[in-house]
Amino acid sequence: GGLGGMLLLADVCWIFDVLLNFRTGFFSGDAIVLDGFHIAKTYLASWFLLDLAAASLPTALTPSSLSGLIVIKLVRVLRFDTYFRRLQKDSRYIRVAIVVKVVLSVILISHIASCLWRLAQHADGMRDDADGPWTAKYVADFYWVLMTMTTVGYGDIFPTGTISRLCAVGMMLIAPVFFGTVVSTLTHVTQGWFDDEVEKRVAMANNFLSRRKVPKALKNRVEHNLRHYLHQEHQSRLDPQLFAMLTPAVQRDLSLTLLNNTVLRFPLFQDTPHAFVAELAGVHSWVICTPSDLVVEEEQLVQEVVFVVTGCLLAQYSASQEGFVMDVKHGNHDEADRGSNAVVRAVHSMGSHRPRGSALSSATSFYSSDAGVLRERELAGGAWFGESCLVDTGRIYVSSVFALTDSELAVLTATDYKRVVSKYPRLMRRHRDIVQAVRTGIITVEELGLAYVPSDGAGAPEHAMRR
Repeated sequence: GGLGGMLLLADVCWIFDVLLNFRTGFFSGDAIVLDGFHIAKTYLASWFLLDLAAASLPTALTPSSLSGLIVIKLVRVLRFDTYFRRLQKDSRYIRVAIVVKVVLSVILISHIASCLWRLAQHADGMRDDADGPWTAKYVADFYWVLMTMTTVGYGDIFPTGTISRLCAVGMMLIAPVFFGTVVSTLTHVTQGWFDDEVEKRVAMANNFLSRRKVPKALKNRVEHNLRHYLHQEHQSRLDPQLFAMLTPAVQRDLSLTLLNNTVLRFPLFQDTPHAFVAELAGVHSWVICTPSDLVVEEEQLVQEVVFVVTGCLLAQYSASQEGFVMDVKHGNHDEADRGSNAVVRAVHSMGSHRPRGSALSSATSFYSSDAGVLRERELAGGAWFGESCLVDTGRIYVSSVFALTDSELAVLTATDYKRVVSKYPRLMRRHRDIVQAVRTGIITVEELGLAYVPSDGAGAPEHAMRR
């Protein structure tokens, strides 16, 4: 009937699965193996014998005298764990994978227990409604299994023989483990609904702000910023503790890969040893910005190179400037250094997201220029600014930069750069030559060509606005 057809289809799928496994690559450490010989050798030494035993006993074609051997097929159930582990590697599906894994486990264990209960009844010679449909018998057995494991015990179905009683005792013993797993999983999945860690931390911050009588508008901005950061924290950043567990070499390679589209395009880092660039990538610090956050402010000392990894920033500068200039030399370096702070060490919130092209009225007070018109320029992913601090000290920003969208920045301080470059004598000599040439006026910072230039050569979009 229909059940026999389903079993036959499953057997056919298992046979094809054995053949496909000889052509399915696998991971060995960090590399994927696609060589046919190694695939076959690994499969033959692992799951092949069990798969072959299960596939070589088609249910519909196995004689009744050998029907007990069909139990071998249950061994393939062990492979489900491998499939679910692969699914759980993707954090987007980890909760779904856990729920599906538990549901399927409950159904499978209940199904096997129902079959064992039916066999125990037959062994004890218990009366059976032989003329009834198999579905009614299956539902009755399934009902008894769940009733026993949940310790409900209605008593309408009960064991009468020794074997069936032993079967019942075994199921009672595994019931705590069985449903303990179910309860634990449900607790894990629903924890976010009833015990939201983000909301608890936001509530603590709100209580503090209320006690300090912080204005409501600022309170709302702080709450929005906290929620955004806490919800995005695990998606946009690697846990520092996990990162610290990696070996130094892996840390450098991972950092370099994450910064590949920005760091490797920086002119000063091109044609340099891989180890040098990888070590530079490892000393970058990461900054997360939300829309309208102030990234750098006019009159601040340039001390760091800021790479835009993702998102988009908006630079505002005076229209009186000749071209797009982010920073200029400002008098004596020592005097400027005493009155300045780090550029992007902390990101300050500047209110809600400003529509593209409209005035940032709350930010105009940061400008010291006497010009009546400001110009805007977008800095998308892959751009950078502040590069002048690597070869010239005492420069200050003449532009203010804000986050236009959710953005992720990688920040390299001039101090960290000099510390790393000092380990490479040839690069250190080149660095000293460049610094000396800039200091003596042989070449200007602008002539070095370190500034970011869009790859299409067309330049970033610019807008004009009236102060």
